[in-house]
Amino acid sequence: MKTKTISLRSAARLLPPTDTVTVGPRFDVACAKAFTRDIGRIVARREPTVIIDMSKTKAVSSSGFGSLISALRKLADVGSAVVVVSASISIRRLFDFAGIARMVTVVDSLSAARSVAQAAQPGSLAS
Repeated sequence: MKTKTISLRSAARLLPPTDTVTVGPRFDVACAKAFTRDIGRIVARREPTVIIDMSKTKAVSSSGFGSLISALRKLADVGSAVVVVSASISIRRLFDFAGIARMVTVVDSLSAARSVAQAAQPGSLAS
């Protein structure tokens, strides 16, 4: 499966059908601004599946958390399926507490996210 990666640290880009937004180790106000911009571009293209890769994220500020919630709502409004990757137990607990785990699929690895995203693609076969 081909993916398009939009990294907040680097701009390595491949082709769709799945967009991946990679968040760095700290999801703070500076990172939240770039994240919001990248999500806006994805929303404008109405991508069917989006992976938010927070596998290396160790800390999330209130600004980062707010931009994540806003992004999830915008992506839901355009019908995008979202998978969030988080390996951090504390961040996953925050997702559970805030109800994010009920809004989107949260997995602990990028490979698991790609499997979920591929299954969500229109015309894909369930295995």
